[in-house]
Amino acid sequence: VVHEFTESAIPVGSHALVSRYFLNLSSATIRNELSNLGDLGYLIQPHTSSGRIPSDLGYRYFVDFLMDSESVGSQVGDYITEQIRTAPADGPRGLLRTAECRDRREGRGAHRASGAGDQVTTRAGARSVVCIRCVHAQNRR
Repeated sequence: VVHEFTESAIPVGSHALVSRYFLNLSSATIRNELSNLGDLGYLIQPHTSSGRIPSDLGYRYFVDFLMDSESVGSQVGDYITEQIRTAPADGPRGLLRTAECRDRREGRGAHRASGAGDQVTTRAGARSVVCIRCVHAQNRR
């Protein structure tokens, strides 16, 4: 669901999952599993008849356990490090700045951020998801 949603920014339905990944399962089985994941807090259903989208907890699980790490070149890494070092003290704005600089350096598209408290999930471009937990402003550097 995370992969599909970050690719399209459209809630993911059971039919889409069956046709792409689970050819031997029924849509009803997938809907039941999506409902279970929603009950556990990993997915959100924006409307009664819509597909699901990942919650902050769902993104966190994806990043911690399912996502493959992707290295960036040293020039891009140095640039991002400098942007983080000079970013505003406001965590979400700083994360947006980081996503913007990565997008510019790698030719990616728009970004979007959401979150509550000190945990923010940023969707940058069509293929990257950045989840960073800001502990304290003074620890950013």
